[in-house]
Amino acid sequence: YYFTLKPLNNDALQPNNHAAWRALFAAPWMRIATFLFFLSLFVHAWLGVSDVFKDYIFNKTWRAYAQFIADVLLLIYAVWLSYILWNL
Repeated sequence: YYFTLKPLNNDALQPNNHAAWRALFAAPWMRIATFLFFLSLFVHAWLGVSDVFKDYIFNKTWRAYAQFIADVLLLIYAVWLSYILWNL
């Protein structure tokens, strides 16, 4: 580990305080890239959860309720993420 991954972990390039993190996310491209990353993560989670619901919840009514709850939660997470990114 020390000889293979430790050189890749350059502590000088990582933000180490709040001001450095704010400066990193001050650039619009970083906010957009972060939002796109999490948006793709939410889509991936939505697809995975819907497949799990299809496999394990056999009653279509219960499956629809569970999918609706998952959809609302993922939407809330996306709104929360946009609030965090653009109200720093």
